[in-house]
Amino acid sequence: MTAKHTLACLLVVAGTFVLCSPSQAQDMNLSVGGEFYNATCGFIVNNGEDVDLGSHNLDIFNRVGAVAPWVDFNVTSTGCTPSTTRVYMKWTGTVDANNAGTFATTGTATGVAVWIRNGTNTLVPNTTLNLAPLANGQHYVYRAALHQTQAAVTEGTASAAITIEVSYN
Repeated sequence: MTAKHTLACLLVVAGTFVLCSPSQAQDMNLSVGGEFYNATCGFIVNNGEDVDLGSHNLDIFNRVGAVAPWVDFNVTSTGCTPSTTRVYMKWTGTVDANNAGTFATTGTATGVAVWIRNGTNTLVPNTTLNLAPLANGQHYVYRAALHQTQAAVTEGTASAAITIEVSYN
């Protein structure tokens, strides 16, 4: 800040008398600004680990529609900015040719696909879930299982490559 000295004067209109007294003034600077950002969120799937659907005896796959035991897993929020109002998760992958509600598997086993659910609802491949944002550490809970999609299941390994595309606003 810089100080200025000014002279304030009182002029008496009826006469020629002028009264002046010194006064002080100063200039002040003010900065005004803000921060602008996009809504952001972070997530981690199954604590960073693959979802292991386990090893199963072929005897449990005795008809089309048979399901191996369900395995629970989470998509955990690492936090969203306060301005986030919705989270959209699109689960993408190859759809099984015999059951459009399941993800196709690769590997040496045949006759099975991966079925995913959130709660009691089947998660249809390549569709988007519209969800409320969760605070840091809270979970979106899912379940996965091997699902028999053909009359015969052969032994071997089976896995599905599934991508979760996340967007938010």
